[in-house]
Amino acid sequence: MSKYSLTMYYFLILLSIVIFCMGFSHNVYQPIVLRLLQGVITGYSTACITLIATQTERKHVGFALGTLSTASISGSLIGPTIGGYLEEILELQSVFFVTGTLMMIVFITTAIFVKENFVPSKKRVLNIKEVWNVIPNHNLIVIMFVTSFILQLAFYSIEPIVTVYVTELAHSSLHVALISGLTFSASGLASIIAAPKLGKLSDRIGARKVILMALIAAGIVSIPQAFVKNPWQLMLLRFILGLATAGLTPSVNVIVRKVSPEHLIGRIFGFSISAQYLGTFSGSILGGQIAAMFGIRSVFIVTGSLLLTNAFWVYKAAYRKLKAFV
Repeated sequence: MSKYSLTMYYFLILLSIVIFCMGFSHNVYQPIVLRLLQGVITGYSTACITLIATQTERKHVGFALGTLSTASISGSLIGPTIGGYLEEILELQSVFFVTGTLMMIVFITTAIFVKENFVPSKKRVLNIKEVWNVIPNHNLIVIMFVTSFILQLAFYSIEPIVTVYVTELAHSSLHVALISGLTFSASGLASIIAAPKLGKLSDRIGARKVILMALIAAGIVSIPQAFVKNPWQLMLLRFILGLATAGLTPSVNVIVRKVSPEHLIGRIFGFSISAQYLGTFSGSILGGQIAAMFGIRSVFIVTGSLLLTNAFWVYKAAYRKLKAFV
């Protein structure tokens, strides 16, 4: 059993316990502390990506990571729909009990079915500065980290304002939690459909082309969300956004995999996942602040502009250099 497998087991057990305990919270400070603890031990995604990236043949890594991305992104975006539905038919605390139980099921499934061929390294573990000095393509890695950050920021900038926006569009608070969950999760459904196909496309034509096209399409689709007239139009555009961005995360991971030294893949993927979580955190804060200062609709214009700016930067600074790798 390797360090990646053991890491996944430990994180899953701890996550299931922490999430389950949230259902017993008696004041606002207890869930805050538990959420902080949840963030500290959220390393399952990193271990999964590293495991698949290191165990898959290079020519198939795009498809493999695309399939993983489908499960990851879709699960995180479909979650609000299930949560909104459970909140309507059960007590709010029951959502945490159900989620904690599901995490324990994931642990059992992982322990039984996940196998790995791993040869432990006897080399000294490098610190962050030493890792950075060993990486031969600093600029390309940084661009991929920033792209991951911007993508998550764009996705989650809507999270703090989606319920208010849906209520404003629907002119009613009836079933607003469920409709908001569906709206936020529409891009997840699109990812289920598109990510494996875009992963295969990435293997065939190159991840750099998929990234550039996806960023441009995502930026173009984001801006019209500011001008919708009802929740269903917003839901449709979120679905199209999901189709556009489904190939971004796996393509970024493919590039990170191919430009990274073999013995440092796990460490570098850890940095990449950290950039994604930072984007999730920043997106929620940025979305709320922009909505408070300039109005809800301006959130979509700002995030769309960021995606288009990111696309321009990728084209100018990395597109030609990446030809040597993908």
